[in-house]
Amino acid sequence: MSGRLRGALAAVALLAIVTPRSARAVCNAGGGCPDVVATCCGATSCTLDGTITVTDDVCVLNFGSRDVTLSGEIAAGPHMVTIEAGSVHLTGRLSAAGGRGIVTIAAAPGGMLGRPGMPGFSLTDRGRIDLSGSNGSTLAIDADGAVELRGGQGSLVSAKATDPGGAGGTIDITSRSDSITIGMPVSLDGGDSGIGGTLRLTAAKSLTFTPSAAPVSAAGGFEGGTLDFEGAESVAFNVGSNVQAIGAPLTGGSGGTIDVGGGTIDIEGILDASGGTGGVGGVGGDGGFVSIEARHGPLMVMRRTGGVGITVDGAPGGDSGEVDLSTDSPVSGTITVGAQMSAAAQGNTTLTAGSGGTIGVDAAAKLTVNANLDVSALTGDAGEIDLNENDNDIDVVVNAKLDVSAATGGGVLSIGNSHDVEFTPGASVNINAVGSLTGGGPGGEVTLSARRDVLFDAGAAGLSLNASGSGTFPGGSITAIAGRNLTVGRGASLHADGGGPSGAIRLRAGSDATDSQWTGNVTVDGQVTATGNGPQPVALPCTDRDDRGCQIVLDGCQVTISASGAVDSTDAANATSNLLIGRKSITVAGVLRATGPGGANDAYASASPQTTGARAINPPLGPCAGGCLPPVCTGRDPTSAAFVPDGCLVPCPTCGNGAVEFPEQCDDSNTDECDACDPHCRVPAHATCEDNNVCTSDDCDPTFGCRNEPLADGTGCDDGNLCTTADTCRGGVCLGGPTAVCDDQNVCTLDSCEAATGCRHDAINCDDHDACTVGPDTCDPQIGCHHGALKTCDVGKVCQSPGGECVQKPCSPNGPNTACADGNPCTTDVCENGLCRNAPVADATPCDNTDRCDGRETCQAGVCVPGVAPPLDCDDQDPCTIDRACDPAAGCTGHNDPIPRCMRCQPGDTCDDGNPCTTDSCLPEGVCGHDNKPGCCTVDQDCPEQVCMQRHCDQPTGSCQPVPTPSVACGGGCQGPEIAVLSGTCDARG
Repeated sequence: MSGRLRGALAAVALLAIVTPRSARAVCNAGGGCPDVVATCCGATSCTLDGTITVTDDVCVLNFGSRDVTLSGEIAAGPHMVTIEAGSVHLTGRLSAAGGRGIVTIAAAPGGMLGRPGMPGFSLTDRGRIDLSGSNGSTLAIDADGAVELRGGQGSLVSAKATDPGGAGGTIDITSRSDSITIGMPVSLDGGDSGIGGTLRLTAAKSLTFTPSAAPVSAAGGFEGGTLDFEGAESVAFNVGSNVQAIGAPLTGGSGGTIDVGGGTIDIEGILDASGGTGGVGGVGGDGGFVSIEARHGPLMVMRRTGGVGITVDGAPGGDSGEVDLSTDSPVSGTITVGAQMSAAAQGNTTLTAGSGGTIGVDAAAKLTVNANLDVSALTGDAGEIDLNENDNDIDVVVNAKLDVSAATGGGVLSIGNSHDVEFTPGASVNINAVGSLTGGGPGGEVTLSARRDVLFDAGAAGLSLNASGSGTFPGGSITAIAGRNLTVGRGASLHADGGGPSGAIRLRAGSDATDSQWTGNVTVDGQVTATGNGPQPVALPCTDRDDRGCQIVLDGCQVTISASGAVDSTDAANATSNLLIGRKSITVAGVLRATGPGGANDAYASASPQTTGARAINPPLGPCAGGCLPPVCTGRDPTSAAFVPDGCLVPCPTCGNGAVEFPEQCDDSNTDECDACDPHCRVPAHATCEDNNVCTSDDCDPTFGCRNEPLADGTGCDDGNLCTTADTCRGGVCLGGPTAVCDDQNVCTLDSCEAATGCRHDAINCDDHDACTVGPDTCDPQIGCHHGALKTCDVGKVCQSPGGECVQKPCSPNGPNTACADGNPCTTDVCENGLCRNAPVADATPCDNTDRCDGRETCQAGVCVPGVAPPLDCDDQDPCTIDRACDPAAGCTGHNDPIPRCMRCQPGDTCDDGNPCTTDSCLPEGVCGHDNKPGCCTVDQDCPEQVCMQRHCDQPTGSCQPVPTPSVACGGGCQGPEIAVLSGTCDARG
């Protein structure tokens, strides 16, 4: 390269360095409600890279349909600020302060916030929303498009309280037609003695939580906040996500509420509403509430890495909360619990004792529990687990540990009437009293039932259902009812043993909750024990008719205790009883014990029990030798519906063989659902799947029966109410839309609506039932009701409604009072003793009005009476004055104006006016008259005009003597009408 070229390039480089670049000014604005569109926006977009400070109490920043990028800051302070735009992308900072700030992000009027491919609101990079303050402030995002919170390191959405007693703020985000994604920390924490805030997320499509470095949190020192999530299509908590509404640690605060609803729900993260540790005296807070509902599909709770997925534990000293899971779709609404759920109490001393909570799981389709459910309590009372509480016709499979134990006694496990119920070899149920810290406790209570089979699976793992008591307390109770078969598999064990009295176990097959009338068998290949160590508090009978005093009852068509099976209610010092009812047969090959003084193994069967080769039967079968053989039932009493003959055993026909055998009501050669004969050969209450619900499909599954699946939300329907319009289905229920408009624009009708008949327009009744209006009470279509004139009362009185009595007008204060004015100038207006008094003033008191033409008024007996009025024409009887009409303001004033040349006279006066041509006289009116004398003159002008003649007055005689007008043609009649017309001209002679 030549030196010249090198120099040229160096010069160019230097020029590039030193030449200033043109740059757009940073978008800054402050004070009031700044208009930044002109300085910060183009035609379609805005870049807000400076600081915009709002000081007006209410401010709308309207960017129209522009896409707004906020890389700087909008500081709303303690004010109400609305940002209207086509979309908002936040990489900078949006803040409100003081707990009073409210920021709303929405579409401009008539516009949309977001569109396909452009989120309505998004936060990325290091974007921050800071609503923190003494109390958290409020943010509302109402988007049409998607909403995405995916901030990077250092980003945050915060509406937490900074004061110890402050409450977290409120964040409400809606996507009307798209999805919401949360992938960053969100804090709405309250203060150490405050309440957590509220987070509402509502998406028309999906709502997804992705992993973040910190949780979505609404913790509170007094109580956790409220998290309300809705995704119409789906809600997903992905692996690594963490959502908390806890009582803050070391505060003793109670857990808050987490409420999740959606089409399908997948939980692989953590939902935590547990109580806070370390409150006053070391007593922790209660657990909160978690409610999850999948409306159109499955609900799954999973943890790939293990651990608790949902927890509402109470802290030591606090009670645990409640977890409720549910689905609505009979076709696809399965629930799979694959992560632990805990509502356990953590107190480990009697001073910090707390009770276990409640876990309820209610599926519309199959329910599978593959992870532990824990409602135990170390020192307090155990809680409750409810599976299929609504008795849906579903399969329930338990393949995990259910812990309902406590030192003070076992809790409650309830499985509603399901299709099949299965406890796998990997399952266990601890519903017993544990430990001796409190001196022991009774066993818990287990109830479960199935329309078909109940199976406690065989397996080497050793399934155990333990409802035993401890100390000197009795065992609990286990009741299992199967519509078909009930099996306790080999290796499985059911225990209701007592530290004191034994508990009770009831295993029934071919039965429903009230009656043994179906076909089903009880098989015990495992262990069933209800042993004891103390007398029963009350002695009750144990017979085939009353089994309340029995420790163990096996009731079915075929009752079998296999060689590996054992049934034992032994109490070494007290009488116990086992009861076997085999409506078809009884077989004992294993162990049947009720060893102890007065123990009994009572058996009732339609054929002699088979006991050959039994390992142990102690005592022998009774109460009849070898067992009793009651007769077989042949019918029902038509009045009581009781089986007859008395004490009989219900037979066990084979349903589905095509033959109707008692107690069958039908047999159509199958055991399918949804036809005119149910799987137990009974006539169903409904022969079809029609549920009379317009918002469900009416389909049939041959195995599970009717599947009345809710129709998609938004499907049109008719709720049968003529007062609603645009009705739509939601959640399988027809909900009325907007109220029908019944206004007929007639004020004289009362517009109403009745569900059955629709709009009504009844004539209104205008009768005001007020005697102070004299009516008539009518209705005018223009003004409505009119009640006629008001009743007139005497002076100082008013009409009292509704009776119409004229009463003294009340007043205050006493003394002269304008409120008592009656409009009468002849009465006093005073208030005496709280009532108006209008007494007459002295007679002759002036009470003039402003009219001077009606006389001078004066008061007479409290009434203003008129004086003598002047003539209306103001005649003063003077003929030489002008009389004008009376002026109301001034009275009569015009009669002083004289008439020109008017002379007054008396009769006999000559009235000579010096005019020889007038006849002078005094007229009767008292004025001189001067009548003209005919033909008399004093000057030429007094003479009348004549054609062709000049006027001429002869002075000596005072008479008119006209003279001809010279040179005027006579043909025109100069001679006058009495002379013939001649030719020629006029001269002095005519």
